[in-house]
Amino acid sequence: MIYFTKSGIITGIGGNFIQVEVDISKGMPYFSIVGLAGAQVRESKERVKSAIINSGYVFPLHRIVVNLSPANIKKDGSYLDLAICIAVLNSTISFDKGILENSIFLGELSLNGSIKRMDGILSIVLDIVSEDDQYFFIPEENYIECMSIKKDNIVPVSHIKECIKVLKMDNQDREKYIKEKIEKLNQQILSNRLLDMDDNIIVDFESIKGNELAKRCAIISVAGGHNMLLIGPPGTGKTMLAKAMASIQAELDKEQSILLTRIYSAAGKLGDNLPIVKYPPFRQPHHTSTKIAIIGGGQNAKLGEITLAHKGILFLDEFPEFKRDTIESLRQPMEDGLINISRVNDSHRFPADFLMLATMNNATRKWIQ
Repeated sequence: MIYFTKSGIITGIGGNFIQVEVDISKGMPYFSIVGLAGAQVRESKERVKSAIINSGYVFPLHRIVVNLSPANIKKDGSYLDLAICIAVLNSTISFDKGILENSIFLGELSLNGSIKRMDGILSIVLDIVSEDDQYFFIPEENYIECMSIKKDNIVPVSHIKECIKVLKMDNQDREKYIKEKIEKLNQQILSNRLLDMDDNIIVDFESIKGNELAKRCAIISVAGGHNMLLIGPPGTGKTMLAKAMASIQAELDKEQSILLTRIYSAAGKLGDNLPIVKYPPFRQPHHTSTKIAIIGGGQNAKLGEITLAHKGILFLDEFPEFKRDTIESLRQPMEDGLINISRVNDSHRFPADFLMLATMNNATRKWIQ
């Protein structure tokens, strides 16, 4: 018999909808995943099997074939674990057909059945959840980044037992349980004051005394979005002034905050100290950083420093020490405010609207002449 669930994966900073189809038929025990699945997805069969058994449920000893649709999209990551698990358990646990058709499941399973935090959850929620989807099951630890979008159909769960418990409830009890769970999580977040933490400000602009002309230039640069190059002898405060400019940037509006949060979520940069990006980022890559690290790209089209600095500051200290081809590659993103990463099978467009600051010593001034 065939069982269906819905899930999603992340590509770049966007989410893709994935239909999970599980066929369980008579035959020798066999577990296969098809549909252009990457190594992490193929390994999910071991996680799913162990999670089901260790959680006290019956794993069907039959021929199991999992198809991930659409088959032309490569699936990487462990986002589909929970969806595969629920579809397999549907053969031994009777779920209401309507709840499975209107739910999306997302999360990596631990061997004991707990649901782990994942990167890029916010992007998937924003891109694939529609009004027809009544519930969106996500890892409980990812709720804090998703709470900013104010969707009522998000269901944070910490274990497959809790997920199954919610699925088997009637509609009234389910809505009550979800409401109480979200209220409890909101109280924990507010009590921990996680959303007020800001590690972005390294030096307070107000603490800098003197250098009035340089400070005036810095204020104009931030206010007008003008790139700035600071030249002077070592020890005159160029780096300190550049770092202090992060403290005079305006707070992000809601739309910008959501975009930056999904960028940092996709890059795996969110954590307990940065659950939601509320302030413009300040990125300071070392001059030994590769071109791909700064621009983005590589085999998996990863995000570069210019995308992580979107709506914020990209600070290049000791500017002449950076490789020439790296500096030249910044030209087009600075003009267009975005970067196009093209590969054989796919292409991505990442935002890169940043303010660039650079410093150099007087001794290397001839480098720019």
